[in-house]
Amino acid sequence: MYADRNSRWRAIFSAFLLTIGILSPVSGDRIRLTPLSAYTDYGWRDTELPVFRKPDLLPSESFEEKDGFLIARDQAFTVVYTGSGRARKSLLLVYNIKTLETRRLPAFETGIFGLAYDENKHEILVRLERSIAFLDEGSLQENRLAVFSPARGWQDIAVRNDELLEINRERTGINIFSLPALKLTTTLMVADGKLQRIFPLSGGEILVWSSYWTPPRPIFLDRRSGLTSQKANIDLPHRALFKSSPMSGNRLGVLSSQPGDNPLVLLPCGTNWIPAGPGMQTDGSGNAHRFAPFQQRIKAVFSIRATEDIPEGSFLFLLPQKSTYAQEITDELPTGSIVIDVFGNRFLSVPTDRIRAGEQKTIELYSASITRYHACFDFMSARDPLTIPAGFDRYLGNNELLMLQDDLVRNTHNRLFSSLQPYNAVVKAVHAFSYTIDPLWDGLADPVPLVLKHMHGGCNEHTRVIVAMLRLSGIPARFAWNYRTIQYEEKNFAADHFIAEAWVSGLGWIPLEGLAPSEGFLRPYIMFEVGVPENRNHRPETTGRANPWKERGGSITWILSPAPAH
Repeated sequence: MYADRNSRWRAIFSAFLLTIGILSPVSGDRIRLTPLSAYTDYGWRDTELPVFRKPDLLPSESFEEKDGFLIARDQAFTVVYTGSGRARKSLLLVYNIKTLETRRLPAFETGIFGLAYDENKHEILVRLERSIAFLDEGSLQENRLAVFSPARGWQDIAVRNDELLEINRERTGINIFSLPALKLTTTLMVADGKLQRIFPLSGGEILVWSSYWTPPRPIFLDRRSGLTSQKANIDLPHRALFKSSPMSGNRLGVLSSQPGDNPLVLLPCGTNWIPAGPGMQTDGSGNAHRFAPFQQRIKAVFSIRATEDIPEGSFLFLLPQKSTYAQEITDELPTGSIVIDVFGNRFLSVPTDRIRAGEQKTIELYSASITRYHACFDFMSARDPLTIPAGFDRYLGNNELLMLQDDLVRNTHNRLFSSLQPYNAVVKAVHAFSYTIDPLWDGLADPVPLVLKHMHGGCNEHTRVIVAMLRLSGIPARFAWNYRTIQYEEKNFAADHFIAEAWVSGLGWIPLEGLAPSEGFLRPYIMFEVGVPENRNHRPETTGRANPWKERGGSITWILSPAPAH
């Protein structure tokens, strides 16, 4: 969570509460029940991945780590070498991804310096020293041989519609040729020079990996200007990028030449390329939205040594949100009944017998299976219009801490955010603004005007500013709370923490970490999130004191443990 921004973090950590407060007693039938779907499935599905392996080589054959790899539909092509010295020749080894059958094409007279796939004409392009061989995708017979500019070492090529793309000799730009004439039409100069691999993506952009001698730098280029539109991140050794290939659905297959390395399928996940695996969800275009790094059981145990007589009744305990962008909760085993209030907060209503002063009790309140997702998406590429589900006007409301009617609050919003479009730009800008607030916790629940006046506050204040600015923009926003373990100066802390969630059409409720830079506001460390009462003074009608269990000697402990093996 916490970037090392200044020395005041110690004050923040020491200020976090170490116990979870318990809500007020209430009869289970007195709370207003309002069903609420907080998360909508937008057609994401579990990823089905092709399984491919390294092809079997003969004793006389070898890989060259600097040479390429190509996947064309269900076939994979890699360059291997046979013989040695002047008798050394290059050939294409072809294996079927589905059947894993391997075949070898006759060796070429010259080296192979590039591979490309033309999915429109169903041809495999093999760049030789002074020509390009066009092979039929099915029979792998040579359709034609066309003269092409000489190659010096691996000089990557790719096909985009009716164009052939080539990394130039200086590795500083991309030459674009028309097909089938192979006539040079233009050159895109790339500021991030020393290009090594080039992949046209289905969205029209070009993915370039640069710099052979340093870690790879994946770069998205505008398809017309060649200007960098964004930089991507990938955690792979730089030499592995030579054995990579575009796949359908914007996937990348990686066949490392290193012994013992397994082939990988990489998926775009925001500005990252991540290895695909079980539990990952993708959309129709193959972009990854989230994947489950782990599953756990969560359990809430309540303990009390009563400091006074407590009459028979029911008490409400705040529960985690059941399903959001960052998590899913299944197999719930509550002790009592689960109810939902007008603000969408989930509570567990637990009936209790009379507890006498000095009596000690331990109750297991709740348990469930939780799937935590690493959540990521290219937020600024979302183009869906803002659609607000019925009943979500509650997430546009005001209260005594947001103070949306205050002049400073409204003027700040109008000055910074009122002209931004589309709505996803507003969400990102609001989140970035919250990061400019100094993370100084003063122990008070400051309302938004006071936070904006002094520009400091803890996670509570950052969250309120985010919620206030988004609501003034007409974007539903809500509070979320989580309980997690963090490490600071080699010590572990159990810490309460507030974050905001914004409703984004096409994605659902997404977390916004106010104390983290906007470039990475979906943080994987949040162990679980629970709703926070929308109005901090809002309590059910029969409420007594704010936290009767805590005041009368009670405490609650949340326990997270690995999920049992299936």
